[in-house]
Amino acid sequence: MDDSVAVGVLSLHNSKETKAILNAVDALGHTGVWLREDDLCVDIADNASTLDPNVDVIANRLLLSKTEQPAELLGLALSLSQLRPMLNRPRNVLTAFHKFATATTLADGDVRLPDATLALDADRLNAEKAKYGDEVVYKTAIGTHGGGTWKISADERVNPRVGTGTRSSKSSSSGTATATATSACTSWTATSSGRCGGTRRTTTGGRTSRSAAPWRASTTCPRRPRRWR
Repeated sequence: MDDSVAVGVLSLHNSKETKAILNAVDALGHTGVWLREDDLCVDIADNASTLDPNVDVIANRLLLSKTEQPAELLGLALSLSQLRPMLNRPRNVLTAFHKFATATTLADGDVRLPDATLALDADRLNAEKAKYGDEVVYKTAIGTHGGGTWKISADERVNPRVGTGTRSSKSSSSGTATATATSACTSWTATSSGRCGGTRRTTTGGRTSRSAAPWRASTTCPRRPRRWR
């Protein structure tokens, strides 16, 4: 009896990690199938849906934070999740994608977090910001690798702009600053800088960046010839 399955890896970008996953699936005696633009198709005929290539389960590796239209990718993942069991389901991906959605989820699970505030009104956000002390971390709700994150003084105004904005230089005449956001950004957060731990941060000219140890995945399979290159 053959218990092997076809595992589709949903990834529209070319990466070593995706190839490593496919090689690992093959090494375990299953069939790895790359679901990408060249061959992915869903057809509905006579009220029946057909997925091509036909796979048994899907691993979602869509990178929402690096696309201009994240809703399109979420919709694609949601469409496929109705047809096959999916690892990294759309709801979970959206939660991880949005910093404050992540925060509220962790807080609801009684995981300790730094104090934080989300507000869509500029006056409310700046008023709330004052309770965090002399310095706060100001960040976009969407962004990766420390992007959209600044350490600012308590008297520097911030703008909860929806959409894409630019962070202005400090000015004594205006005293305002807005921050760069991705096109999918829906809100801003102000977070207590004194209680943020677990990350390596570097501050240059008032701007804080975060970094992590690099991670590399092998594209080769130790037990089989390399398939994905």
